[in-house]
Amino acid sequence: MEEPFKLTVEEFEKFINYIETEKPTLSVKHGVLGKKDSYQLNQLLTFKNNVNTPNSTQDRYQTINLIYQLALNGKLFYKGSNEKGKPALIETDIMRSFQSLNLYEKYVYLQQTYWTHFDLHKMFEGEILLGSIYNLFVLLSSAKPNEKITKDIDTGINSIRCFFDGFGIFFHHLRFFGIGQIVEIPNIRSRYDDCIEAFIPNEFGIKLSNLILHQILMKNFSKIISDGNIVQMLLSRHSIKIEKPFDIFKNIFPKNLVQNTVISEEKINRSGVYTFKVSLSRNCWRKITTSHQHTLSDLHFAIQDSFEFDNDHLYAFCFNGNIRTGEAIFPIDTEEYQERNTEETTIEDLCLYKGQKFIYLFDFGDNWEFSITLEKIEKEISHPATPIEINRKGESPEQYPDWE
Repeated sequence: MEEPFKLTVEEFEKFINYIETEKPTLSVKHGVLGKKDSYQLNQLLTFKNNVNTPNSTQDRYQTINLIYQLALNGKLFYKGSNEKGKPALIETDIMRSFQSLNLYEKYVYLQQTYWTHFDLHKMFEGEILLGSIYNLFVLLSSAKPNEKITKDIDTGINSIRCFFDGFGIFFHHLRFFGIGQIVEIPNIRSRYDDCIEAFIPNEFGIKLSNLILHQILMKNFSKIISDGNIVQMLLSRHSIKIEKPFDIFKNIFPKNLVQNTVISEEKINRSGVYTFKVSLSRNCWRKITTSHQHTLSDLHFAIQDSFEFDNDHLYAFCFNGNIRTGEAIFPIDTEEYQERNTEETTIEDLCLYKGQKFIYLFDFGDNWEFSITLEKIEKEISHPATPIEINRKGESPEQYPDWE
């Protein structure tokens, strides 16, 4: 494991092997690995936390939490249900495609997943300006191998002190990707204390930092730079956008080493009849079948009819979390909707897998929350013209009960 990027892939595959062999269940509340599994997996890693007891939650393990997010954002796993109905990570078709790649191609896929799917502004709770990331990569790309970078380095208007003062998680990410090593401060008391003494880039990390700086960060700020407003660039809070990330990151290595990436979502055949179990409780649920061409709006109306509700309030579908933490899709005529809306988003567009769960929230005042599970996808049967209820349990609750 001489090349640092090889360790990145090795650490990631330790996670994959653990999920496949141990088949851990996820916590019901947060949908992450439990304390025991986080501890056991940590013991297998090279970049491990120094802990002796399984008392820490997943978010306290910087490497595990990063790998977990890469696995989900890279569509290699999804949060679904195991054979016992417990929440678990389920392998996708894309995982099989990922496993067919060579070492260099796997590393490139992890890099492009990180830079295209991680919301860095959200990760740093809005405290880190993108100018600070820009300045950090200016330092990394111009550093000498094994040169220590500390928080006392003056970078002008946007210093990099923030990455040492409580946001050292970014240096853990850089270490995971083989860019360099970190010198940690022992016995920190809280996440907001200084946690990193220094970061030490290596030759590979300097080369990669130079690519990220010129092909990603500078291109994001190109218009602002051309206008001569460097201050505006450094104070920017805009998200980083990357077009054709594979074409950028494959240049880390010689051309003959990186030729393939995973199959795209668009190439997976998602046609068929989808059966959803829509539950209010264990004893009150409906099963509804739809075609892959039906929209979330069609599913909304089917749920309303099935539970005998009046369609007189706003609603949303929430994926990979609740309305605050996940992706919420709203009707087009509401102020909340962003890139996707329920009228135009089809079941096929959602890229769902058997066992996947999501939420249907109706009436933001009374907060009727329905849990939806995709039970099966059938390819060889006729598609319903409209969504159909095929089974039910329990009486529909009163939408407006008399509390007097």
